[in-house]
Amino acid sequence: MKLYIKNILVNVILFSITAYLQFSSCSNSPSSSIDSVPLIAPGNVDATSGDKKVIITWDTVSTATSYNLYWLNSSNVTKNSNKLINVSSPYEHDTLVNGKAYYYRITAAKSNEESDLSEEVNATPDSCVIKWELETGDWIESSPCIGPDGTIYIGSNDNKLYAVNPDGTNKWEFETGRRIYSSPSLGSDGTIYVGSNDSSLYAINPDGTQKWEFATRSRIESSPSTGLNGVIYAGSCDSSLYAINPDGTKKWEFETENPVYSSPAISADGTIYIGSWDRKVYALNPDGSKLWEFETEATINSSPAIGTDGSIYVGAFKKLYALGPDGTKKWEFETGWFIKSSPTIGSDGTIYFGSYDTKFYALTLDGIKRWEFSTGEWIESSPSIGSDGVLYFGVVAHKNSAFFSQLFSFFFST
Repeated sequence: MKLYIKNILVNVILFSITAYLQFSSCSNSPSSSIDSVPLIAPGNVDATSGDKKVIITWDTVSTATSYNLYWLNSSNVTKNSNKLINVSSPYEHDTLVNGKAYYYRITAAKSNEESDLSEEVNATPDSCVIKWELETGDWIESSPCIGPDGTIYIGSNDNKLYAVNPDGTNKWEFETGRRIYSSPSLGSDGTIYVGSNDSSLYAINPDGTQKWEFATRSRIESSPSTGLNGVIYAGSCDSSLYAINPDGTKKWEFETENPVYSSPAISADGTIYIGSWDRKVYALNPDGSKLWEFETEATINSSPAIGTDGSIYVGAFKKLYALGPDGTKKWEFETGWFIKSSPTIGSDGTIYFGSYDTKFYALTLDGIKRWEFSTGEWIESSPSIGSDGVLYFGVVAHKNSAFFSQLFSFFFST
């Protein structure tokens, strides 16, 4: 009833005003007009970076017939700044310079009228483009493994191993007894191997069913590797490295002085490289005997990676070490904090890894930084590279006083 009465009153007032204006016009008085509500600045303005471009979006203004975009490479955009007229949302501002910041404000326009400037937004074009992301039930400390059909396998602290299609949709899930820090690996027959904090190593068929389970004396955070004749190697927090036959039986066991969080790397000649919390990198023969050891300055969580020239790359606390095939140090690179992410080597020899300093690094073979990418979150996951050049890695994200995890898919152009 109140709304009805108000409508009547508004109609009466408008009628009276209209009658008055008509009367004034007939009496040759100064003319007046009532247009619609004055133009307001567009709201919810947003800018998203892309490769050499920024995409700007905003809410439409019902009384506007067009929009103008003002921009600068610094803050405090005004109507005297660079201007693009007759733009519409979403607007793609392209042919820009990657790594350079762009600031924007939008106005609504109609005839000769223009609104005030919108709120200012900014974005920095980058060759790194997010393709998709998958949210799991807990942190992701596992690193992804990519199958020949493009399926991505990754573990989560929600106790599950996920199989993800190349478009980011979930293919299947395999649940273990406890969280999965271990990163999965693939056998030549498509079998997926992954360790769990329930102290077991699992062999999983490509359809997500269990093939076998091998129990150790403590949790397995090390990720398994497959070597000659299909032998699987995995470290355990019981301080041992295990060699396991393809049928799930134990071949041999090598004991270190502290838990083995590092995952083994296997060279073409069958040499097995492993790091331990006893601060040492070990080189083992295929029969489990020790070839050499190298002592670092701190405990080793990162797993070794082997370059095409036989060099071994491994992180220990803040540093990434490069070792020669004989165990001598070639160089070291220091980051801002703890390195748990294990390095991955690109086809051009670039070394990729992440750090707890929230940065993802790319280094040359000489240990010189090519570039770094800041995620704003801890990086424990190690990167994997797809056949299309896409890099996959997870971060531990913090939001609203709670931790969650995301798997990111990035393309880095060279």
